[in-house]
Amino acid sequence: MMNDCLRVRKILGIPGHSPLPQYPNSSSMKMLVWNCRGASNNLFKRTMCKLSKSHNPSIIVLMETKVQLSSIGLFFYNLRFTTSTHVDPVGKCGGVYLIWNPFKVTVIALDANP
Repeated sequence: MMNDCLRVRKILGIPGHSPLPQYPNSSSMKMLVWNCRGASNNLFKRTMCKLSKSHNPSIIVLMETKVQLSSIGLFFYNLRFTTSTHVDPVGKCGGVYLIWNPFKVTVIALDANP
């Protein structure tokens, strides 16, 4: 048991003297992963609003967004996903967003690069 705790602490980067995070109901965390192939059009925004309302995810991962997060960040902020890490697309290729609601989950991004 002790080795498992040390392993988790090492992965999370938590010092040995700090308590591990406690989550009130970890079974309620949901993750939505979508290869959306473009995140700037109105169809994407309508669908994302519906998915967010119906599934209430804590974390959203969007791939092949093909747009800069700066151009759509306010949209996600209004959906209460106020924290993110991302890799912007190069030209019109790629783009990955990892966004989450910090009131529901704690996410530590170890690396993000093209």
